[in-house]
Amino acid sequence: MLTNAVHTTLSPDLVLPAILARLFVHRKWPKEPGTQCTSATGHRLPRLAAMTTTNETVTADGTHAHVPGPDQRLSMPEHAPAYYQAMVAVDRASRTGLDPVIVELVKLLASMINGCAFCIDMHSTDAVKQGEREHRLLSLPAWRETPWFTARERAALALTESVTLLTQGHVPDAVWAEAAGQFEEAELAQLVALIATINAWNRIAVSTRMSPAAK
Repeated sequence: MLTNAVHTTLSPDLVLPAILARLFVHRKWPKEPGTQCTSATGHRLPRLAAMTTTNETVTADGTHAHVPGPDQRLSMPEHAPAYYQAMVAVDRASRTGLDPVIVELVKLLASMINGCAFCIDMHSTDAVKQGEREHRLLSLPAWRETPWFTARERAALALTESVTLLTQGHVPDAVWAEAAGQFEEAELAQLVALIATINAWNRIAVSTRMSPAAK
C-alpha cells in the first residue's frame, strides 16, 4: 500500500529547489497553483505539472521500503558502443583546463534544470568527494540569492542556465559578457563545450531512463 503518494503542483519559487530536495530528502510538497516561473535573467524555467511522488511502500511486516527507480529502457554502451565511447572522449576533452569545482557545479546545475536524476546523483557525489561543501550544493538552484559563490562561479552558472534553456533568450549578450569578463577565450570555449556535453548526457540518461543506484 502506498503511504505518501501526494498530488502536488509546485509554486514557482520551489521548482528547481524541489528537484534537488527530492534527491536528498523525502517529503511532501506544499500544494500551490502551478504557474510559469521566471529566473532572475528572465528565463522561463521548466514547469512541473501536478504529479504523484511516491517514495516509500509499507511491506507485509510493516516496515518501509523505497520504491525502485524505473526500468532502464536501453543500454547505450551495448547498442551504440562507438557513439558512447565518443561521448566519453568528448566529456573528458570538455573538462580540459577548467577548475574541477566549476566543472561539477556546471554539471550539477544543468542536470537539475533538465531533471536528470542519474546525473544529479553522480555529480553531487563527485563534488562531495572532491571536497565541495554541502550548503553550496543544497543551495545551488538558488545560487543568485546566496553569498558563497565566487564571481567566476556565478558567471559560469549564469551561462549554464542560458545555454541549457537555449530557446529562452538564446544566451543574452549580458550573460555572455559576464562570462567573457571572467574567463579567457580558451576557457570560455571549454566552458561552452562542457555545458553542451552535460546537456547531451542529460538527454541520453533521461530518454533511456537511467536511474541512480539504490543507497
